[in-house]
Amino acid sequence: MSGVDNNKIKLRRRAFRNEAAVAALAIAIGLGAVLNIHAQEIKQAIKQAAATPSATVPEIVVTAPKQKPKVTRARRPAGASAVAANTEPAQAA
Repeated sequence: MSGVDNNKIKLRRRAFRNEAAVAALAIAIGLGAVLNIHAQEIKQAIKQAAATPSATVPEIVVTAPKQKPKVTRARRPAGASAVAANTEPAQAA
């Protein structure tokens, strides 16, 4: 290769590198802008969600079970229940 051809190749490489660098920078800036816009949309959604308390904290209502009223029984006299217990088997026979 002659010196002139070598210089042409170097100039082409340098131009290609410069164009590639500019293209890469443009892509990075474009992607950065898209990510920034997306991040802003997420922040706005979070602020809107925080503004409505019903969306963030659900209300849980718990009702206690009702107590059944106790039935009062009539008490038998102590002697009467013992006598009734002794007489029942004799009546069955």
